[in-house]
Amino acid sequence: MLDLALLAAAHARDDVPLLYSMFVADHASAPRSAQLWRGESIVLDWMLDGDQVAAGPGNGNNLRRLREWLPELVPCLREPATVLRRAIFISSGRRFEYEDIDNASALTRQVGACFTFQPERSGTALPMRGSRIDFTGGRAGPLASSLLPRPSPSCSGEEY
Repeated sequence: MLDLALLAAAHARDDVPLLYSMFVADHASAPRSAQLWRGESIVLDWMLDGDQVAAGPGNGNNLRRLREWLPELVPCLREPATVLRRAIFISSGRRFEYEDIDNASALTRQVGACFTFQPERSGTALPMRGSRIDFTGGRAGPLASSLLPRPSPSCSGEEY
C-alpha cells in the first residue's frame, strides 16, 4: 500500500490521468514475459527467468534487489520498473490454492508479505471461496490481446 501511496503522490498534480497496464505470464511458462504500458505506449518488456530479468532493461538483475540496480536504468524507466516489479510479485499469488486453506496463517511463507499476512490478522483472514478464475488452457485472459494497447517504442531519455 505504501508503493501505491507514493505513486499516487508522485502524480497528484498531473494534468492528465496516468494509466499503467501490466501483463505478467504465468509461472508455468519459462522464460515468461512481463510488460508494462503507460497509456497507449509500451514502456517495459521483460523476459523473466524466476526472479531474474533475462531480457530487457535491467537484464541479468534480480527483481528482489531492484533498489540496488534501479539507478542503472534511464530515469524514465525507474518508476515503471518499480510498478512492473510489484505486478510480477502480486501475480505469483496465482500459484497458490487459497481456497484450500482455513485462513491466511496456514501460509507461513507469506508472513508479513502484505496486509492480510500480518501476524495480528492472518488468523482471521479468510479465503474468498469460489472467487478464483483460471485463465490457463487457452481461455481468454483478463487482458485479452484485443484489449491491450498497441506496443510503441519504449523511452530512451527523460520523456516523463
